[in-house]
Amino acid sequence: MARFNLIHRLPDETNRLGKILRAHNMRRVHAQEIHLVRNLAANLIGVEPAPASVMARVERWTQLTFLVRLSQRQITGFLALIPLSRAGHHALLSGALTRSRIDREWVAAPGEPFEAGFLWGMGGVTAQDQTSILLALMAIWKQLYPGMPTYSRAATQYGLRLMRRMGYERILSFSDQLELWGRHSFPYK
Repeated sequence: MARFNLIHRLPDETNRLGKILRAHNMRRVHAQEIHLVRNLAANLIGVEPAPASVMARVERWTQLTFLVRLSQRQITGFLALIPLSRAGHHALLSGALTRSRIDREWVAAPGEPFEAGFLWGMGGVTAQDQTSILLALMAIWKQLYPGMPTYSRAATQYGLRLMRRMGYERILSFSDQLELWGRHSFPYK
């Protein structure tokens, strides 16, 4: 497997992320809201999401995987990002990392450098929610982690069109998983 540069965390990452999220009526998820995010994902995407226990475990490890959008104090959208360690990047590209199987050594905890980002999912109830979530995602990439290799799997035709518009290319196909798409996945020599 090709080697990629590690992305080192910014000392003010939490403050910068908070500013981006506030601009889009978003915040980090609270632990007791994981089941709400899972239900919202199932309703919006139509594909069975990861079990709530897996989602909660990944959120505990990263403390930034699930970001939620609020409208009138209700969660109306979500963005799920996983910072992948070098081992996690390899696990994703080999097909070992799946929606329901994510090992601790595959994710980066706060302060730990990471090698790539995995867009685990996103969705919004209204067009305004969807736009805000997409704008927040783009701001996170541009302001916090420019040039970071990012990957996703499209569960819907809308998601696939969106990934193509965002510059993603098909990376891998697995018989038992959705196709893996990537963006800015430039290895160094």
